Amino acid sequence: MRPPLHHWHTYVGRVSPRQQNGNRIVLSFSPPRNLLFWGCSFVLLAALLIGGASRPGLASDLILQLISIPLLALALWQWSPAPAVNSQRWINLVPMLVLALLAAVTAAQLIPLPPEVWQALPGRETIAETYQTLGVELPWRPLSVAPSDTYASLLSLVVPASIFLAVCQLDAPQRRTLTLIVLAVAAASVVLGLTQIAFGSGGAIRFYAFSNENEATGFFANRNHYAALLYCAFLLSAVWAGEAHQRFIAFGRKRPFYVAMLAGALVLMLALLAAQSMARSRAGLLLAIVAMIGVLALAFMVPRQAQSRVSITKILATVFAVASVLGAQFALYRIMQRFDSDPLQDARVHFAQTTAEAGYTLTPFGAGLGTFEALYGVYEKVENLLPNTFANRAHNDLLEFWLELGLFALIILAAFGIWLGLRAVAVWRPADEYSLDTSLMRAAVLIVGLLMLHSLVDYPLRTGAMAAVFALACGMLMPPPRSSGDIAAPARTADVRAPATPHHQRSVETAAKRPFALAPEHRAKVSAEALSPRAEAPKDVRSSGTGARTWQSPEGWPDEWKKRDRDS
Repeated sequence: MRPPLHHWHTYVGRVSPRQQNGNRIVLSFSPPRNLLFWGCSFVLLAALLIGGASRPGLASDLILQLISIPLLALALWQWSPAPAVNSQRWINLVPMLVLALLAAVTAAQLIPLPPEVWQALPGRETIAETYQTLGVELPWRPLSVAPSDTYASLLSLVVPASIFLAVCQLDAPQRRTLTLIVLAVAAASVVLGLTQIAFGSGGAIRFYAFSNENEATGFFANRNHYAALLYCAFLLSAVWAGEAHQRFIAFGRKRPFYVAMLAGALVLMLALLAAQSMARSRAGLLLAIVAMIGVLALAFMVPRQAQSRVSITKILATVFAVASVLGAQFALYRIMQRFDSDPLQDARVHFAQTTAEAGYTLTPFGAGLGTFEALYGVYEKVENLLPNTFANRAHNDLLEFWLELGLFALIILAAFGIWLGLRAVAVWRPADEYSLDTSLMRAAVLIVGLLMLHSLVDYPLRTGAMAAVFALACGMLMPPPRSSGDIAAPARTADVRAPATPHHQRSVETAAKRPFALAPEHRAKVSAEALSPRAEAPKDVRSSGTGARTWQSPEGWPDEWKKRDRDS
């Protein structure tokens, strides 16, 4: 059973120092796990703030990688995945195997090979001819055609890998806190984007030299990646709006905090939708519409007994209507301008065609991770050259992935797709009770799916920020260390025998079991005091504590008590 709604600390990760389990008291030594949580929070926050560029080798990327290395080492040292039954154990291993395969293949592409080996690989004829023209003996070369770019791409995997491995070991309350970090940065990005529009191009609040100067970009260099953060945060804010709605149903006006929480979540949803019009990203706008449909699906998955007359579906419909009106009033003309261009004239079409042809030529081993920019000009046709256009990416990350890794890319994508499909079926299965953690996992499925769709026309996962969000969503799809999610699973435990329980307390253990929905730190006290007979208590008077009714005489005692009193 989840903790009561009025104990807010149980939702943001406060951990009880002791857990009582029958006659055994488990003492939790949790500093390593708490350190893992704080390290993951810091890396995630840093990635969202300074990881907005897609070009590798920047100083911000180096900073992110340096602060991620300790987190990765701690996550590997502390590794203790959630236990699973035999039928599901292999499913939980798939993402780890995919990550290990990606890192291993990339590292193998940097191993020097003798000339007779690398010269026989597909697509290396031009390199060999260049050496022969210069009269230079063929040297040992790695499989990658641009080893420095592949090395930089290998280092870029440290950030998402560290976040993913850390999230897999965090409990449910800690994972909720990480989603709140994403929402906080997204809200700050909305304010920053509005300020960027107000100051115009060339403002001092744009953090990258190459950026969309006439649109809002937030902490990113590209408006498309800014839009990706907005629709991801929109899904998370919708889940928290649903949670606030559940608390509002339970307490209403008795607790104004939950009213403010619901209002704040709805305002944030409106702001995130309105910010899409400031970014003017075509892919972002279309995927934001898909995200709105996903939010409605999340609302329909709420069990009927958890709904009220003012259902969350009606509230969300009102939010969408208001956001549509605001978007039309704010920048409808600017949005339509982005869709006026002929798709056939878009450079992305030529990029995708050339990338597909190059990938087919370089099959089965690819050219090396991160080598697109160095390789694309070799295969680009003269008739496809566009003025003032430079192909730094394929704008189709799946094709670019195939170009760089060959058949290994297809294996990795197929394995990841199967795992995601199985987890989506398990997470979206209808439940009898409402659960915040289940809703967050469903939103994580939508986030991963939307980012994969976005990668068909752009490259959001090439940025450190969106790679971190993607890793967070994948980690949230893994089972937490404790299925209940109430208390963090201890990193290391020591079992201490508790003193023997008195006989008269054990006789009423069944009756005293969970008389109320209490926070974890109060359960031990209640189970020790509830329903204990006290001869000195007045008749038919309740005690001032959390115990049940006591009697002065044994007339109103339960039959079990009367029998024991006669025996004694």
